[in-house]
Amino acid sequence: DGLIDAGETIELSLPLRNRGGATGVGVTATMTSLSAFVSVSDATSSYPAIGAGALVNPSDPIVLTVDRMAPDRTEAKVHLAYVSGATTVEEDIILYVHAPVFEWHRMFVRDTTGTGNSNSIVEPNEDVRLRVELRNGGLGQAQSIIGKLRATDPVFVVTDSVVDFGTIAGNARAISQPFPDTFGFQMTDTTGAWESSHRMFVTLYDTYSPSTPLATILVDPVGPLQAISNLKS
Repeated sequence: DGLIDAGETIELSLPLRNRGGATGVGVTATMTSLSAFVSVSDATSSYPAIGAGALVNPSDPIVLTVDRMAPDRTEAKVHLAYVSGATTVEEDIILYVHAPVFEWHRMFVRDTTGTGNSNSIVEPNEDVRLRVELRNGGLGQAQSIIGKLRATDPVFVVTDSVVDFGTIAGNARAISQPFPDTFGFQMTDTTGAWESSHRMFVTLYDTYSPSTPLATILVDPVGPLQAISNLKS
């Protein structure tokens, strides 16, 4: 999409103009990262001969990778050295990085399947379905988001732990899909549930980070929580 997103590998082709009066030959550009979020795997581009006043593209790109945990709106600085014969020109440039920022927008708790009695109250040992809507508050696109429901509290039995949110554009919302893809759980003891004594958590993963969670969100079984442990904040 022409944007630099956290987690992507980028081929960067930098046009170069010769502002001198003679043809430049054997011109190269070499990049060094000055940011902890950028690693350069192919640091050098070569250019064909550049006539006086001409603008040319490199014969090969510089290749770099942006760390998946780079925060949204990161300004990653890199250093460039252009060399032609005995002449070297150096400059620092800024790469603007986009990343998703996940927000727990709302959720719907239903007890209308299995052992549920359809009274919209979470009761002991009944099947409960949890449908979630996420918001991506960042500039970067969140690609192929997977949510995994987990619980360390022994009162919970998770019966359906994984849902798919698909791809969420920046500043957009998405409900778990395909409809009606939902988390499932039972509570063996609901004592204290309304005082938030028992909580589960949802971890989020995407295409670029299939094994390292991007965000961890606390879940109250009887209503959403505002408190978010978000690794992209």
